Amino acid sequence: EFRRVLFRSDIVAVALDKSRKTFRTELFAEYKGTRDKTPDELIAQIPLLENFCSAIGIKIITADNFEADDIIGTLATQAKDFSVEIVTGDRDVLQLINDSTKILLTKNTKVEIYDGEKFFAEYGQTMGQVLLTKENAVDEHARENCRNSLMTMLNMGAIPVINENDAVAVD
Repeated sequence: EFRRVLFRSDIVAVALDKSRKTFRTELFAEYKGTRDKTPDELIAQIPLLENFCSAIGIKIITADNFEADDIIGTLATQAKDFSVEIVTGDRDVLQLINDSTKILLTKNTKVEIYDGEKFFAEYGQTMGQVLLTKENAVDEHARENCRNSLMTMLNMGAIPVINENDAVAVD
């Protein structure tokens, strides 16, 4: 499936974390504080990924103070007129599923394609119902951060808009 996305897409981009410091860690010092240090083996592979992407014309997008997930979410919501397929191993990105956005969830060498129908079949709820449940379950501070993170990135111009001028043909 990944090869299909890579070589059949009009626009392909890779979002990477720039550092562990984000606007969330500035607001809440313990944010992801229990996470292990990024393995040296993974850190060593990042330059290889960057070189590969550069060699085949894939744009890498990073932003100071934002996570790759923030970039992915922003671009997916801006791509209203596109069919979007996000390749990730992070289940949190499932919240981006809608009529035009599918998630290709990776686990080891397997890829599962999630759209609204698959999500409902697996969880018995639509994504909208899950988001409403989550919003009602978290405290006001966390709820406000979730609501504002996308608008903050857009208003700060921290995330570049991918448009026809930025498109990279990979076919």
